[in-house]
Amino acid sequence: MKTFWEVNALTESQVAGYPLMKFIIIAFILNFAVGVIAFIIQPILPPQIPLYYGMAEAEKVVAPSWALILPSLTSSGILGINFLLGLVVEDEFLKKTLILAGVASSFFSTIATLKIVFLVGNI
Repeated sequence: MKTFWEVNALTESQVAGYPLMKFIIIAFILNFAVGVIAFIIQPILPPQIPLYYGMAEAEKVVAPSWALILPSLTSSGILGINFLLGLVVEDEFLKKTLILAGVASSFFSTIATLKIVFLVGNI
């Protein structure tokens, strides 16, 4: 297993040869696009949106409309952490599993954001 300092000394060819690199780039672009769209359409959204579905109390379910970018930021963070963990892990199966888990989080955050926008927005 590589140490943190060895990971920072990676060359461009090592990162370019990373498995499923196209999925990582597409997921980051998707997260960025959804976050920007959520920020741009903020004026047509109500001041509070139902962002936290799983909370028991009705008041804890709603969040300010600017918080609609949080799912995209969270899934980008998950994708970035999984990418960095994949650089440390040497098993190809684990690398692909980490990347696909990050891509899945990006997909689900996109679906959740679009559901909320179409539910409360006048689109």
